[in-house]
Amino acid sequence: NEAISDSLYRFGSDFLTYTVDGKVVGTQDINSYLTVTPDNGQSGSITVTKDLGSDKTKSFSYSVVDDLGDEIWGGNLEFTRKTYWGHELIW
Repeated sequence: NEAISDSLYRFGSDFLTYTVDGKVVGTQDINSYLTVTPDNGQSGSITVTKDLGSDKTKSFSYSVVDDLGDEIWGGNLEFTRKTYWGHELIW
């Protein structure tokens, strides 16, 4: 949201890099933000599809790092077969 964008800007960040399971899945300028949780594939969002094999659910690590090398967010995301959900990152 705008408040997070402004805070990151004050700390000197210009863009964010998103990784899931150690692989870069997207980058985003900090001035590009949404005011609501995005719909699947919505412009301005980062969308990730994972192969779960025969599992119904599977956990993957994620990380969001700014261009200064600081991890802003990180943790695990639970992926569920054929289910979409939006995840808003709060700082």
